[in-house]
Amino acid sequence: MNSPFDKEDLRALDDVQCVLWDKAKKAEIAGDERTKSFLSIAGQIVMGAIRACRPAGPEVAMNNTFDRNFRDELRRTVMLVAASSTAEVDEWYLQDSRVCVGNCMLWWRKDCSGYTVDLQEALVLTREEALERHADRATDVPWRRSYIDARARRHVDVQQCFIGEASA
Repeated sequence: MNSPFDKEDLRALDDVQCVLWDKAKKAEIAGDERTKSFLSIAGQIVMGAIRACRPAGPEVAMNNTFDRNFRDELRRTVMLVAASSTAEVDEWYLQDSRVCVGNCMLWWRKDCSGYTVDLQEALVLTREEALERHADRATDVPWRRSYIDARARRHVDVQQCFIGEASA
């Protein structure tokens, strides 16, 4: 089969696959299972594309339109996967470590409008911003967002539960 990729394309796919596997290994070491799983799957997709594109056996001419469309779509997909998965995400939460609410950590709220235990309402900062705030007040502790998100659990707010409503 004729490959819709030239040698340079295949080298680029090999490079993307190596980056994806490397990032997956780092995510595994960091305990970020969701990222590790995504990157491993993306790496397997790229590996499958590489295997499918390498010439093997007697050369069989493929439809040129299919070749072009396949090549363009796969290149676009590989570039999107590579860009989204290899970019280092620099997002941090800021914990007010002076208190806990039950067994929940307390986070700075968006727009610095108080505190929250709900990560969806929590302020997200860059590393530099989080470290600046920590330098201003040692009890404001920066945590990498991916680390905290991987450990988040759903909970029920007792203030939102009314037995009369539940029984109706």
